[in-house]
Amino acid sequence: MRPFPGRGLNEEQRVFNYRLSRARRVVENAFGILAMRWRIYCRACNLTPDHVESVVKATVTLQNYLQRQSSTANTSCSSDAGENEPRSVDQPDDVTSSALSDLAGLSRSKATKQAMEVRQKLAQYFGTSGSVP
Repeated sequence: MRPFPGRGLNEEQRVFNYRLSRARRVVENAFGILAMRWRIYCRACNLTPDHVESVVKATVTLQNYLQRQSSTANTSCSSDAGENEPRSVDQPDDVTSSALSDLAGLSRSKATKQAMEVRQKLAQYFGTSGSVP
């Protein structure tokens, strides 16, 4: 979802942009942690959205389980490691691109009217619930 563009934003739009930015940072950090252990996040995912959702849920569940089992495991993904085999961070990393990289190469078409309506509804919701300094 795109933030509201421009500088002359009202309070509701500024709050929405702030909260969207915070949410995006949390999600990016979470996927960064997953990519350190699970090789599937180190390349493009050519799966249907339903399958991607299942893969994310499975890896999050496994990640949480493994973290509970050993808080000292420090792993990352490698192109020569097995699909679900953790790799030590000290080993060389041959991965040259990431499936989680910036989406700058994709075409940027204008947002649909429906997407803008959803963004406006979320902005109204976030502007009335909770407080932002």
